[in-house]
Amino acid sequence: MQPRAMQDVIRALGGVRPKGIEALISLIISQSLAMPIYFVGQVLTLLRDWERESQQKIRVRTALGDVSFEDWILSARLGQDYNDNLYRRSLAENRNLAVKLVMGPFREDENAIKEIISHMQPFPSYHEELYDLLISSPSLADLTLKVFSGGFDTFPESVLLRTIDTQGIEFHALLRALATASSPSHLTLHKALLTKLLNLPLDLFVYREMAKILRVHTSAALAELLKETMQTMSTNEMWLVREIEVARGELLVDERGEWLA
Repeated sequence: MQPRAMQDVIRALGGVRPKGIEALISLIISQSLAMPIYFVGQVLTLLRDWERESQQKIRVRTALGDVSFEDWILSARLGQDYNDNLYRRSLAENRNLAVKLVMGPFREDENAIKEIISHMQPFPSYHEELYDLLISSPSLADLTLKVFSGGFDTFPESVLLRTIDTQGIEFHALLRALATASSPSHLTLHKALLTKLLNLPLDLFVYREMAKILRVHTSAALAELLKETMQTMSTNEMWLVREIEVARGELLVDERGEWLA
């Protein structure tokens, strides 16, 4: 079938649910390795939409047991489409399978890992194996900030402490990422971040990210943390405190730089 004709068939059948979806799946099964990955990806997009709407999952019986149709076809196409950019992008849409393959056959291929991870939706929580794989490579480490964006409050504090001086992760980018999901239980981490930040040149944009991180603390816990970290109330410290005050909507020091509590 010509590409334009195939495109028309997919579009037409995709609008007929569920029979059209079933027909598209049968079409792929009949030529699982022959159909161009571009069209397989289009069908998978329609299938995901239908599965979300119907709250149903189409599965395939294999020698290894029942698996989702999507897992089956993407796994079956791995050997053939390993180097195909469209395949990697389709794989990135299936986060759980993508991680399995990144930890397996793609493990030594950093370019492939970058492409897959860069198109994945962020994980909502800590994933130890994936984090360790990415953080161990200077060329992959910064991907941790994207793939776990919004989930850093679920991380063990000891893990996040490792990232402060990890090669491949810019400190300013780390602060922006941590500001998306901070935890009041990460006091040691926040103290370490403050200490490093105050030894860098003044940058109000970066101070604002630090202020967002510290919003999760109670007033008492924050005051104690800041007093432990700031000994002299230098110019940099004063600017940082003011940014924290703005973020929290409360005064912490008076005009002379003395703590109010």
